[in-house]
Amino acid sequence: FPVVALSGELSQSERNGALQALRDGRARVCVATDVAARGIDLPGVDLVVHAELPNDPQVLQHRSGRTGRAGRKGRSVLLVPPSRRRKAESLVSAAGLSPSWSGPPTPEEIRRLDGERLLGSDLFTGEAAEEEGALAASLVAARSAEEIALALVRLQGQRLPAPEDVGDPGFAPPRREARPAEHDRQAGRDRPARPSHDGPETGRWFRLNVGRNGNADPKWLLPLLCTRGGITKSDIGPIRIFERETKVLVRDNAAHGFADKVRGTVVAGIRIDPADGAPEAPARPHRPGPKRPRGPSRG
Repeated sequence: FPVVALSGELSQSERNGALQALRDGRARVCVATDVAARGIDLPGVDLVVHAELPNDPQVLQHRSGRTGRAGRKGRSVLLVPPSRRRKAESLVSAAGLSPSWSGPPTPEEIRRLDGERLLGSDLFTGEAAEEEGALAASLVAARSAEEIALALVRLQGQRLPAPEDVGDPGFAPPRREARPAEHDRQAGRDRPARPSHDGPETGRWFRLNVGRNGNADPKWLLPLLCTRGGITKSDIGPIRIFERETKVLVRDNAAHGFADKVRGTVVAGIRIDPADGAPEAPARPHRPGPKRPRGPSRG
């Protein structure tokens, strides 16, 4: 899409020209620094993306206020890397906000949205010019409807970047419910995620090629599994972390779809494969107790 950039180094005439391009539709995206973004008044803005976290709640509200103006509704999005997780949580809490957290979209979700945009495109509306009508009639006479539709899909694909599976960066949103028990690396214990229902755990086991040697931890394994497999946290049973691998139980109602989505995929070096049966619990390392002082010897 046509893009304009605003920074504090622009002259007033350059700034006015960029804003006018946004107002009349010649540009659809504006990239602005904090300083340049102040005072922007564009009623048609429906999305603000914070590429970097604001420094304080006031800046967050000011940036976000660039959308949803003049009685309209808008959306504000924060891009949060794992290292800024706690900063983001405290920031939105101080601003009195209740955000909806999610990981990055999957390639399947991106393709679905691309399809929805194509179906709703204004290419299908409006009156056809005489030249357009003649060319359309020639296409219909020479090609089938499926061939013409496929050509349209390919043309759209050439305009858009290929979707990438970036995986879930491990961002864990603040939770109010009880957290699943986390793996205790020091004790080497297996603490499975807490089940969301009563009764025995049934499902299918899967193996991940990362374990304690790769700092495997349910805090980032859970969102990774949900994103890669298209499931929710409640679909996941025990997580057993070993030295060089991790095994996870996916409950019966989600196991088949999970297996189809993760089959043959490797993201950030992590591969998920079906496991052969239930694993044994990791052995607890032996920790000798403190030595008791010996009493005086008796002669």
